[in-house]
Amino acid sequence: EPGEGLATAIAKQRLGGLIIIEKKVGLRHVLESGKLIDAEVSPELIATVFSKNSPLHDGALVVRGRRIAAAACVLPLLQNPGLSERQFGMRHRAGLGIAAESDAVALIISEETGGISIASGIDFVRQIPPAELEKKLEFFLRQ
Repeated sequence: EPGEGLATAIAKQRLGGLIIIEKKVGLRHVLESGKLIDAEVSPELIATVFSKNSPLHDGALVVRGRRIAAAACVLPLLQNPGLSERQFGMRHRAGLGIAAESDAVALIISEETGGISIASGIDFVRQIPPAELEKKLEFFLRQ
């Protein structure tokens, strides 16, 4: 399962980030918007991609299978007049947008709080404790 190890990698990093896990619906258009990587998922690589000095830190990192497929990917923003932009920043709106458009699972790590949220379909779970992250992630990946 792609969630194994990924949850730990995310929980360890205290940087903002957006990680999209592809499921059945292909995300080729998203992959093509970024830089192709094709590397094993590791906490070190995720931290490197999202570090402030990395040229890849803006945009989303896409996981396909057990590998990081691409980074610095551009996502559609959730266009919902009911959402206040003050309540949700660009990273959250992008994660919600891709979750609404596909069956992908979006992991959103807040730069401000370090809090982790998951968006999947119409579900949005905020402030997931790191100890519960793997269990929650596996639940959404199985749906």
